[in-house]
Amino acid sequence: MLSPMAEINIDDEPGDAAKAKNRQRLRDYRRLQKRQHAFLTQRVRELAAEMATLRSAKPLPWHEVAAVFRDDAHDALATQRSLAAQIDQCGHAARILEAWVRASVPAALASFLPHQAPWTQRRLLAPDALRLQSLSWVTDRLLHNADAVLGSCRRQEQMRVTLHALSYDQTYVVIQSHRIVPAPFVDAVAAQRRIYSHTPGGNFVDRELLQASFGGDIVHEQVGDVRVLYRHYVSERRATMVALSITHDDASPDQALSQEPSYGWTELTPVTQTTTRVLDVWLFLLNTPASESGDNDALSHHARFLHETRAAYDANLAHCNALFLQELPVAHIHDV
Repeated sequence: MLSPMAEINIDDEPGDAAKAKNRQRLRDYRRLQKRQHAFLTQRVRELAAEMATLRSAKPLPWHEVAAVFRDDAHDALATQRSLAAQIDQCGHAARILEAWVRASVPAALASFLPHQAPWTQRRLLAPDALRLQSLSWVTDRLLHNADAVLGSCRRQEQMRVTLHALSYDQTYVVIQSHRIVPAPFVDAVAAQRRIYSHTPGGNFVDRELLQASFGGDIVHEQVGDVRVLYRHYVSERRATMVALSITHDDASPDQALSQEPSYGWTELTPVTQTTTRVLDVWLFLLNTPASESGDNDALSHHARFLHETRAAYDANLAHCNALFLQELPVAHIHDV
């Protein structure tokens, strides 16, 4: 049996533990207060320092700010001018290269090459109203392509005949001529008209109809089975003549016409008051004649045909140029 004193000590133990816990909590709370006080004190010092900095700071003078932006703007403008100059130089070089390419590489003529174009593009219609429309259409079409075709010989003086064999059966003959003639522009145009106003041995076709509708600007004539159409377009600073062979004519369907197409372009432009530039491009599609020796001699026959064709068209080119020069004095006397 426990003594009364023992009972008292047992009853006091919980009270002592509670007091000890309270004292520990009080110590922890005081330490926390000190830490918070130290933290807040430090923040007050920092904020006070920032406030002092803000009070002592002054705004930047507007002219200094403007000077900085002005310098940057000047640098940007200088860069822009430099880039613009480089762009101009590149553009100039590109234009030179484009002109060189146009002069060196003939433009594609697939839109009207005879072997790729329908025969209707070399056809004249009937009756008269439709005939006049077809005459205008076939010649205006060639005029539309004049710059592209003449660009192949525009950059340098030359006179040449080239052959382009599509196959053993068909060959293109291309005549290119670029020359400066000693005659005023008006005289050169007059000589051009005289040469193509009538071909020796040729017969005029639609003469009255063309004279009434186009004046002397269109000539339609036939030499043998070849029907050729010439048209002149003349302005103050440029004269262009286009020519083509007619392979189908609805006005005379029973007449057998040559089926070997040809196109021609001639441009005259004044260089000085006494000289004129003359550009010519003529295009002929020829069919290789049958070999009399049979297929065994086809290669040599084709080679002989090409050789004879080149010689014939070289002579024709020389003859046409000489004829043009011969006509110049006649044109000059006629105009005077």
